[in-house]
Order: sequence, then C-alpha cells, then structure tokens
Amino acid sequence: PTPVLATRTEPACVGMMEKAHYLIASVRLPMSWKILLSLLVVLHQTQYTDAFAAAAKKNRKANKNKGKSNSASNQKGFGAAPPTLQEIASRFKTRLPENAASLPCPCGVTGSEGGDVLNYADCCQPYHLEQKQPETPLRVLQTRYSAFCYRLVPYIIQTTHPTCRDYRENQKVWANDLNRQGMFDSSQFLDLQPLGPTEFLDDNQARIEFRVRMKSQ
Repeated sequence: PTPVLATRTEPACVGMMEKAHYLIASVRLPMSWKILLSLLVVLHQTQYTDAFAAAAKKNRKANKNKGKSNSASNQKGFGAAPPTLQEIASRFKTRLPENAASLPCPCGVTGSEGGDVLNYADCCQPYHLEQKQPETPLRVLQTRYSAFCYRLVPYIIQTTHPTCRDYRENQKVWANDLNRQGMFDSSQFLDLQPLGPTEFLDDNQARIEFRVRMKSQ
C-alpha cells in the first residue's frame, strides 16, 4: 500500500536519528515494514557513528603528530649533540706510555724521604682520572707537571683557575689551542724541583717556588 503520513506535530529539537524514527512511527505501514525501516535506520546510525569516531581518531593523531613536529622544530639545532671536552681530547696524541701505571711518576714524589719514586698509579694517575682531587697547592703543582709530561690536556684545563691569565671560557677551543701549541712538544721534561715550603697567602691562595728542567728535542 501507498504510505500516507499522518498529520501530527513533530517534537522540537529532535536529533536526526530520532527524527527518522519519529517519521517511521508516523507513517501508516504494516508492522513488518516499520521494523525493517527501523533496522535500516539503526544500521545507518551505527555506520555514521563509526565513521565519525574514525574521523575523530584520525584528527587526534594528526594533531598529536603536529605537536611533536612543532616541539622538535622549537629545539635548538638538529642532529647529534656537540662533542664534549673529553671526546675532543680523546683525538689528541699523548705521551702516556702503555705501561705508565708501573713506571716512576714524572713528578718525582717519593714514598718516604730518600726512598724510591712512587709509581704513576700510586701518585698522579688517580688525579688525572678524576678519582681524587689535589689536597694541597703542592699536589696541584705536581699533578699538573705530570699532566704536561704525559700531554693530558683536559687535566691542565680543569686545574687552571679562572683568574689565571691562561684561562679561557670556551674550553673546547682552548683544548684545541693547547693541543696545537701549548704542550711543549719540542721539549723533553726532565724533572720538577719545589724550592722551599709552600707560602700560604690566604685561605684561597698560596705561593710555591719551583724549578722545571726541560731539554729541547
């Protein structure tokens, strides 16, 4: 039979799917037709909801990726991080013998007065490996002398006070300059001789007189 719409007032503010169900109920149709039409409306509503959910998920993912992209673009620079001082110095040549740990330390410190010179492993090496800090101004002098002997650029930089005229803010440039012309490559270190006791000027300063013997190569 031909569908005929009944004359009824439609409720206000109904959703699209609610409106469809309302119209089906208002049409004079056999019950089997109404059930079929209602199922089609439900199926369409499910597909519409799934499509909307998929679109929303896609938009959320796009916005998330956009946020990551903006975050990455706000970071300073791209690629690998710049090398550290230790990484730069690892490319420099040294005068450190393979068996240095068992050799007499270049600074000449003895275990007891008139005794044998301490091995490098028991003397300056722990300071050069940052396992210990110099306890006295004299130890600073001795460990720096050994570092010059063995061409250990980082230790020279680390033990230079900011008030010293040799101090540089840019340690990487400083390291490269020391490597090129500041490690006495044309000389052979012979010995270090402190002259007299340490003179303490205040809590932060001391004066040590010393003599270094070197020979041109």
